[in-house]
Amino acid sequence: MLSELAFNDDVIDLPPPEKEQLRRHARFLRNHCNVPLGHAQEMVAWFYHVKSWSDLTARHSQTTDSPAEIKLAEMRESLQLHRNKISVAELAELSALNAMPGTLTEAVVSNRIAQLNQHDLILLYRYIYDEEYWGTAVPVSWSKGLRRADRCLILLA
Repeated sequence: MLSELAFNDDVIDLPPPEKEQLRRHARFLRNHCNVPLGHAQEMVAWFYHVKSWSDLTARHSQTTDSPAEIKLAEMRESLQLHRNKISVAELAELSALNAMPGTLTEAVVSNRIAQLNQHDLILLYRYIYDEEYWGTAVPVSWSKGLRRADRCLILLA
């Protein structure tokens, strides 16, 4: 299950997404990937490492523990600082992609990092900070990170 994520040396325990968010995710896939709703629901379950849609929606929400909240806040701040430093040329390059609403690229172009859900935040952080320099994670360009992230419809649903 995706609720417990190992991130570098830390383990982040996330609560499951709200049922309505899961439904929006499935409807987005149905509408943008031209697949039946049932198939889209199974895709969402697979994304969260759960064997079926019914198992995924049967889970109960819980609160995120304090260490996870602190780590998520650090990740959000780091991404926002990196976004604030984006060059005009790179922003124009990303804007020219005309990213679909709901993708990570569209969220970065629209400067909506603060609105990312926890799972998308971690995913984006992993794509942007996937290189190391002397044992410290360093950011790659937004273009490079987002090309990999948006290959599979990662959503902000």
